Amino acid sequence: MKMKLVSIIIPVYNREKMVVEAINSCLKQDYQNIEIIVINDGSTDKTKENVEIMQEQYQNISLINQENQGVTKARMEGLKHANGEYVVFLDSDDLINKNYVSSLVSTLEETKTPVALARRYQIMGPLHLLYNKYPSFMDLLEAKHYLPTFWVGVNSKIYERKSLELLDFGLKANEDLAFNYYDLAKKRYVGCNNKAIYTQRAAKNSLAKDLIFGNLDHIDNTINPLEIEYNLFNENDMLKEYNEELETVFIKNIFERIFNIWISKYPKEKKEELIICLLKYLNFHFPNWLMNNAYLTNFKGFPLDYKFYENLSAFLIRNISTNEVSGCEETINDFNNILRK
Repeated sequence: MKMKLVSIIIPVYNREKMVVEAINSCLKQDYQNIEIIVINDGSTDKTKENVEIMQEQYQNISLINQENQGVTKARMEGLKHANGEYVVFLDSDDLINKNYVSSLVSTLEETKTPVALARRYQIMGPLHLLYNKYPSFMDLLEAKHYLPTFWVGVNSKIYERKSLELLDFGLKANEDLAFNYYDLAKKRYVGCNNKAIYTQRAAKNSLAKDLIFGNLDHIDNTINPLEIEYNLFNENDMLKEYNEELETVFIKNIFERIFNIWISKYPKEKKEELIICLLKYLNFHFPNWLMNNAYLTNFKGFPLDYKFYENLSAFLIRNISTNEVSGCEETINDFNNILRK
């Protein structure tokens, strides 16, 4: 039987060295029927030139150049050019093992699901983390508790092309948070390959570091994606069914920002004001979040790094409580006003 074509889409912005390593990891695949589509999203370094050199050597590499529009638009542009029945997204920072595609194709076809996850291995400086194992087949309507523990990105997954839809919300960061939990819940059936075959690396100048982690000036890059995700569940009549799971997603992401606040250099009083802002937003959507099962069981079943952030943040807020509520825009405005004091 002829191997089905797999499209590997790599969006890249200013990763002149790492993107070469990412492409090389694709070229080493033991699954031969692949096409590699690189979307150069307005890079100003030697990314374009380096990919062009590789393109001259390998016929299955395509390079598409566009003005800088962000990772979601780059992925969407890649999809327009994808010919494969299956699609894989690879971040230009990351690497895939030589059996990545073959393993995920097997998982997808054995489980007959529209999407399959790979187990991730993450390198963050001296920290090397191996992420969770999951059942090889999951029905998220029957086992909803798995959903908030998944890695939110479209990377480390393989999709049936016909079931794949990407939406662009014009966000600067955290685009995947705005969409992927809803998308996976809507797909319902998920396969998982438990080999650690996707290596996630943190570039020194990553967007996540600049606009999400550790930078309090961009709290909107957490709140706005959460708001979009909430509205997607609500508008598609899935909110009641997945209320606790979405609540857990909110707790997880807000607690990570609380951790960022606590390790910042602001005075304790200002830190507490900022934390109260986020708790008011959590109260607005989920007034009973303190009874959330994941929260009450110390985030059992979550990846190790998530558990660290969530449990530490839960400890930090034990003496900070509020019954007040605030909406999305109010939270962002209040948070930014407190920062400017």
